Amino acid sequence: MKTSNHSADSALDLILPGVFERLGDWAHKPASSLSFSSLERMLTLSNRSQTEAVAYESTLWSLFDPQYRPQDELAAGRQLSSVDSEQVCCADPVHLRLETNSVTLVDQSQFSMSDTERSEFAALINEYLVAVDGQYFFDTNGRGFLTLKESRSVLTTPLSQVTGNHIEPWMPHGEQQTFWLQMMNELQMLLHSASFNGARTKRGEPAINALWIWGAGQLQRLMEPQYRKVYCNDHFAEALARSVGIPVYAVPPKFDVSLIPDAGKHLVVLNDLLPHSQYDNYPGWHTAMERLCTDWFSPLLDAVRQKRLSRVALYPCDGVCYALEPGYHRRFWRRSKPLLSHLDDDNV
Repeated sequence: MKTSNHSADSALDLILPGVFERLGDWAHKPASSLSFSSLERMLTLSNRSQTEAVAYESTLWSLFDPQYRPQDELAAGRQLSSVDSEQVCCADPVHLRLETNSVTLVDQSQFSMSDTERSEFAALINEYLVAVDGQYFFDTNGRGFLTLKESRSVLTTPLSQVTGNHIEPWMPHGEQQTFWLQMMNELQMLLHSASFNGARTKRGEPAINALWIWGAGQLQRLMEPQYRKVYCNDHFAEALARSVGIPVYAVPPKFDVSLIPDAGKHLVVLNDLLPHSQYDNYPGWHTAMERLCTDWFSPLLDAVRQKRLSRVALYPCDGVCYALEPGYHRRFWRRSKPLLSHLDDDNV
């Protein structure tokens, strides 16, 4: 890539989910003594501040809508669909895996779903929803949405926060939680006996035996573009950016300042670590982290030091923002801290 066209007024927001979520669980592994020098240096030399949003979807949403508050139910269903209905929710087909003392959610990154299965799945859900004036459909990216003609208040948990975890603490709650819990339970029973799931089981594939419902909020205001460009390999981030008219590009293998030749703010979503964190895959996480340090964090440090970028803000989706600005190299007295130490760092 060429590097001659860039602006010192260009700023980059970087979303990096999956960094810290499992580090505490991996403390018995070599995680506490591993060295990810470029990322550790970036975090140490940055100005650290609290944000209100945690989890990937909520963090991303807060960057697109600065007025968003974590207590608000995300309006993801409404924002990402073009359906005119009183209430629209994201409703993702998932596999619920029964374990010894709990039920764990497995998302679509771990299994495939054919067009025929989607048609049969939607038909079964819609047959049930007739009684509550509801409808279910898939968009062109295979994302599921559920609509209701009568809005029913609910507080939900975004999919990424539940994926790979026990579902009990994350079930819908709020004023009308009984309606939502009953619907999800009854749909689970219907899907359990569905013919397409019987065929999947015979083939050794996980049954698509539940819907995870989230993002059921009402739009309080129109979103305005916050970025000049968005780089992502994630359908949710892509759909959110396109819904407010921001150009979207695939994430390149490594960072180069030619990515952001225009003045203004740009967004990169690096979700390489997330699936490894969700499914407790330490070796995969470690490999992905090493690559990111080499291909992204090290060149970003250089770009800010050389004043080719005016600012890099890193969001690990844990309620903290790390902002790196030119002049950071003068903080030579700050000794880099191991990644694990940032889990307990309350000094903002």
